[in-house]
Amino acid sequence: MPNLNLQESESARVNQLFVLLCKNHVKIVNSGDAEVRCIESEREALLSFKNGLIDEDGILSSWKSNECCEWHGVGCSTSTSHVTTLKLSSLENKGRVLKGDVRPSLLELHHLNHLDLSFNDFGGIPIPEFIGSMKQLQHLFLKYSNFSGSIPPQLENLTNLHSLDLSSNSLSSTSLSILGSVFESLEILDLSDNKLNGSIPDLSAFSSLKELHLLGNNFTGSIPLSVGQLSELQVLDLSYNSLEGLVSGSHFTKLDKLKTLDLSYNSLIFDIPLDWSPPFQLESIALGGCNVGPYFPKWIQTQRNLHSLDLGRANITHEAPWWLWSTFSSFGNLDLSDNQISGAIPNLSSTSIRIPRGICNLSSIIPDCFTNSTVMARKNSQFPNPGPSMFIVIISQNTEENKRYGYSSFQWKGHEWEYKQNLEFLKLIDFSSNRLTGSIPKSFSYMSGLSSLNLSRNGLTGYIIEDIGKLEMLNFLDPSYNQLSGKIPTSLTEIYSLGVLDLSNNNLSGKIPTSTQLQSFNASVYAGNDGLRGDPLPRCPGDRLRPPTTNHPRENTNEKDDNIGLSFMQEVGISIAFGDVQVRCIEREREALLSFKNGLIDEYGHLSSWQSDECCEWYGVECSNATRHVIALRLIGVASRGIVSESYFIKLDKLKTLYLSSNPSLILDIASDWIPPFQLSEISLARCNVGPYFPNWIRTQLNLSSLDLSVANITDEAPRWLWSASSSLVVLYLSNNQISGTISNLTSTSIEYMDLSYNRFSGPIPLFPALAIEIHLSGNMFSGSISSLCKIPFSPISVLSLAHNQFAGEISNCWDQMPMLYAINLANNHFSGEIPHSLGTLLFLRGLQLHANNLSGEFPYHLRHCQHLLILDVGGNKLIGEIPTWIWQMTDIKILNLRGNKLHGNIPLGICNLTFIHVLDLSLNNLSWIIPDCFENFSYLTDKDNLMYESLFDSFYGFYANKLYGYSSFQWKGKESEYWENLSLLKLIDFSSNRLTGNIPKSFSTMRGLISLNLSRNSLTGHIIPDIGKMEMLDSLDLSHNHLSGHIPKSLAEISTIGVLDLSNNHLSGKIPTGTQLQSFGASAYAGNDGLCGDPLQKCPEDRLRPSTTNPEENMNEKDGNIFSFMQEVGISMGFGFIFGFWGVVGSFILKKSWRIAFFNWLDIAGDWFFVRIALFVSKWIPR
Repeated sequence: MPNLNLQESESARVNQLFVLLCKNHVKIVNSGDAEVRCIESEREALLSFKNGLIDEDGILSSWKSNECCEWHGVGCSTSTSHVTTLKLSSLENKGRVLKGDVRPSLLELHHLNHLDLSFNDFGGIPIPEFIGSMKQLQHLFLKYSNFSGSIPPQLENLTNLHSLDLSSNSLSSTSLSILGSVFESLEILDLSDNKLNGSIPDLSAFSSLKELHLLGNNFTGSIPLSVGQLSELQVLDLSYNSLEGLVSGSHFTKLDKLKTLDLSYNSLIFDIPLDWSPPFQLESIALGGCNVGPYFPKWIQTQRNLHSLDLGRANITHEAPWWLWSTFSSFGNLDLSDNQISGAIPNLSSTSIRIPRGICNLSSIIPDCFTNSTVMARKNSQFPNPGPSMFIVIISQNTEENKRYGYSSFQWKGHEWEYKQNLEFLKLIDFSSNRLTGSIPKSFSYMSGLSSLNLSRNGLTGYIIEDIGKLEMLNFLDPSYNQLSGKIPTSLTEIYSLGVLDLSNNNLSGKIPTSTQLQSFNASVYAGNDGLRGDPLPRCPGDRLRPPTTNHPRENTNEKDDNIGLSFMQEVGISIAFGDVQVRCIEREREALLSFKNGLIDEYGHLSSWQSDECCEWYGVECSNATRHVIALRLIGVASRGIVSESYFIKLDKLKTLYLSSNPSLILDIASDWIPPFQLSEISLARCNVGPYFPNWIRTQLNLSSLDLSVANITDEAPRWLWSASSSLVVLYLSNNQISGTISNLTSTSIEYMDLSYNRFSGPIPLFPALAIEIHLSGNMFSGSISSLCKIPFSPISVLSLAHNQFAGEISNCWDQMPMLYAINLANNHFSGEIPHSLGTLLFLRGLQLHANNLSGEFPYHLRHCQHLLILDVGGNKLIGEIPTWIWQMTDIKILNLRGNKLHGNIPLGICNLTFIHVLDLSLNNLSWIIPDCFENFSYLTDKDNLMYESLFDSFYGFYANKLYGYSSFQWKGKESEYWENLSLLKLIDFSSNRLTGNIPKSFSTMRGLISLNLSRNSLTGHIIPDIGKMEMLDSLDLSHNHLSGHIPKSLAEISTIGVLDLSNNHLSGKIPTGTQLQSFGASAYAGNDGLCGDPLQKCPEDRLRPSTTNPEENMNEKDGNIFSFMQEVGISMGFGFIFGFWGVVGSFILKKSWRIAFFNWLDIAGDWFFVRIALFVSKWIPR
């Protein structure tokens, strides 16, 4: 026992000592600056590094205190206090970027092992060579930081590196020694999205490499066999290069740990035996665009862990094997598009698989198993990590996952789109263009989070599912070109997000359900269904007042009217009791409408139906099915003129929708203190005379969701209450007025569509609503910077128009925070600096207009990712360098304006790739050399009958396209002209004011649809092409100030449409061809050509009044066929005149006796009359 007590006593003392030591240790650690501080020399080095940076957003504002280990982005060792980590990525700084220089003071940080400067903007400077002396570095991240030049060879000294990421810069391949170095410790190498070219060197020295990313460069040659020796490799991505040659099993010999393989979009040929057994188990395979076929690769059957398989455009012509559907229960992305694969689709257990489309020949029914899609069923899903059954539809926001799987290509709204960083937002099912049969599965209705559903061009039958309205997030629905029958479900009207709809070419019948949404589409959406009627198609013959056909009429209305809850039969019973079987509109509301009509002058009889007793049948009037109250008045463009006062609305107290737009002579005479009896949800008074004051009564409308006062003659200041008048306001259109004032913070509003363009708003740009989709602020007086755009971490905005304002400063470099942008218009401001490289992240971008600013520098290389651009307008800036080659690879582009910059170099043969170009303006630059002769490839301009409107703008925007892209500025008929709504009519090529040489390309004559051609002020030689007359639509031709010689082609006179011509200041000679068109121009059009003659210049020597000295046969080609000289013509004319004049009269008298007698009798009477008149006149002057 004593021993036991002793042991316990000693144990207690030990515990006390341990506690005391711990307390002392805590005291020491927490004793303040006296105990733990950063090393002063390292603090000075960091401050020197900071002084080289431009920190506009105060990212490094904490770099002031003595304790540098507490500074933002700085990490120190807890044991030595040495700086070991420097993380200044824009991702760590909430999107804010650093600029400036990277100073060599970082060399003083001898213990720094982690350096991250990614997602900043270093202005295109080279990667500093001194970084190669920081041998202690283990992790170096310079991604997306706007570095250019070559990869410094000094980096090969960093033999301790584990991670090296230089991706998404503008690095060239002057030196690729970095790939030939010995990096035994390197695990991750990412050089993707640069300008590297040449062949991939031997990589056998990278023995520890786990990830190799070289995508998006221009590597050529074959894949080295040394890649197959990288036994630790897990990710291999060589996609989007120019690699060629064979790929065999030898390339994968030791890659037993490989998880991701992406060789897509190269010119590789797979030479792999059918019985090959690979050493790996892959999770993702992307071989799209490679030559994998003709047989389906059987070795894929061995891959049990696949989440994603992309074999699109792989030249496979074999039948889809049975094991494809049964082996991979965890599939998330399956893309077999654009092959010749045949076969049937079995019952699938996972709806995340993307069924092949395009030219595949899949048949059978669609399995009804979509209740299994748990993520699709969540409309507000938070993008979880990719699970086994939902991979391509929902991608996690984890950076590494997006790096591995963040790219694919899909059909969206009728167009092919590439998805990279924003793939995680896609929720899409596309079964289109196959031979699928059966009915639409009812379980589709469970996927309330689905954004896009495309079932078009199959053989589907049956009805559109009744519960389709449950797909409340649906933005795109296309079941066109099937054999669907029955009525359009009324629940379809409940999908308020629906932006694209196509029900055409089915067997649908009945009336189109009435709603603002379904009536907003044009008739083509419903075409090819002979049984369909109703707006926007012709009205149903049965659109008369009749009982509702549904059992529960209240299900068909959400109006908050005074429905007293009577069923239809109860209402009929009450009507019968009072002697009236028919349900009628309310009489007091009918009288109010007639009073309203009396205030209008309806010259065209739009309101001729406003006579019957049933006002609910009248044109533009909508009543509640349940209560028969008038709830909507849609009188768009019906009145020539008239006055509308508040008295007309006193009895319309249940009105919810008021559309009086497009009545420009309609005056709204409403008192400023009027309090309406109704609560409207939609108001459209566009193109009415509402002004001059802002209608104050709108302030009382608390349920307003849509307000359109565009072109309403308002010259007032915008009231402060406007921005917060209704918490449910989604649409606000005030364009084309003279409204002034400033705009307050809009972040707390629910506005999604806002158009305030062409007013007099001023001040800084407001903070946009968090859910804004379209913002139009062009044509105002906004000023200052647009850096506030970067304050929203993520924005779903798709259209941003800020043109014609007074914005200044640099264009913010945070466009990756707005990945859904479709159109950007920043033209005619005072922006300076370079074009931000983050614009290259906008894969949806169709229009980029930066015209008339002060932008400088070269084109950012990252813009090459915007492969779907329709309009690129950077004219009127100060851009330098050569025109980048990637521009000629944008085959979708239709308007390219590089006018008025400082670009040099030549026009390469790549211009021949712009087959759909409509406007090509390269004028006012320093381009030299010859013009490539390949304009027959411009398929749109070679067809004179093309309608540009259809091809230039997307079908799903239709008439709205002018609002998106309707402005640009070009030289037209010798003057700078601005194009707004008529931009779509322009067909123009302008190479003027450069230093181009050589001949005019003969292929110009193939562009029969071209309207304007300007090649002036160059150094072109040779002749005007003889077939220029084939350009029959040409309206403006300017070839002046060149060195052209020879005759003016006679075919030029055949262009009857030409309105502007300038051939001056060349070396042309000969006679100007005779024709009404060419002689209508003034002499200035031909001046400066000493050898030219003929009207309107001085006459040619052969045209003088003298006998012709030339052989008459030489002039036989003249259209008048004249073979006589002038004097001969005079003699012949006199002879014929004498014959017909003299002998025509005399001969008649000789042959006709009665004429002869009558003539001489008339002569006698006339003589007597003259004699008497003369005698009387003389007698007056003779004195008597």
